[in-house]
Amino acid sequence: MGFKLYNMGLRKGDIVVTSLPYLAEHIILGYACAKLGVMWNPLDLRLKPPEIMRCLEILKEKAKIYCHLGKTSAANFGMIGAAVKKNNPWLEFVIQFSDPDDRYRKGIIPAYEISQQAQEEYKEAMQNPDSMKNYREEYAKVGGKDPIMIIFTTGSTGFPKPAMLKNESIICQNMCLANAFGLESTDKMIVNLPPSHVGGTTEQLMTTLFGGGTDIVLHIFDAEKTLDAIQKYKATVMGQIPALYSMEWRLPNFSEYDLSSLRFVICAGQSVDKPFLEKLRKMAPQIGGGLGLTETSGFCSYITVKENWEDFVTALGTDFP
Repeated sequence: MGFKLYNMGLRKGDIVVTSLPYLAEHIILGYACAKLGVMWNPLDLRLKPPEIMRCLEILKEKAKIYCHLGKTSAANFGMIGAAVKKNNPWLEFVIQFSDPDDRYRKGIIPAYEISQQAQEEYKEAMQNPDSMKNYREEYAKVGGKDPIMIIFTTGSTGFPKPAMLKNESIICQNMCLANAFGLESTDKMIVNLPPSHVGGTTEQLMTTLFGGGTDIVLHIFDAEKTLDAIQKYKATVMGQIPALYSMEWRLPNFSEYDLSSLRFVICAGQSVDKPFLEKLRKMAPQIGGGLGLTETSGFCSYITVKENWEDFVTALGTDFP
């Protein structure tokens, strides 16, 4: 896919903007962007068209591709894609991720066609390795200080602002998070936070892959499907904000799920009280959390608790381990 992006004219410093859930194809696209030094910018799926337009306008100088879904049970993203195409004629490609029998409006490129072309072009290149020389030279330019991801962060005031995350920053997050929380290559991580948030990308998804573990990926958060996945695939680690744990606990059949495979649960993003911790400690023998920023690719302080559970409420944790 990285070779295909190169053939489409993308180069280091360009931007690919996406309004997609955690599809396998979306993850592959994100890593293909990173290989080429192209910045991947996953947007919040809840954004309304005017909000998407504002994000694109901010990134106008370097944004080359916008990707979106087709018609779903939640919304007709195909219409949103058409609006983006109409109002942003400077975009070189607008790509729709949906079934071949879905409706594709004028000027919208089906993602499955891009995928087919990518496979064909790569197979042809394998017959003539010299044809990939320029591509190899291009991705060899990508270094640790190059940004490979953009996440819009709301902070506490004003409109969302784009934060550029560098290779080094993300890798540092991966190493420190894995070290602080004792993540192993045998761990299976539930990935149910959105790709538009560092919790879902640099923390859940990328840290697990960096350490050689297994990601159990949900397209979007769903309380029941999360518990189903833990039980079915024997997940060992999960991380959520308190509100999501509360949603799972409120399910009438919560007590029927077998969550015994969990050895570690991460909770961050909101303050919690003692009754909340009492429920959380029943899910796994150890909990972790900390403080962080989008601009730091996630956590910048860490706390793990196994016995003195009340420390989780009062302590700030340690800095990068």
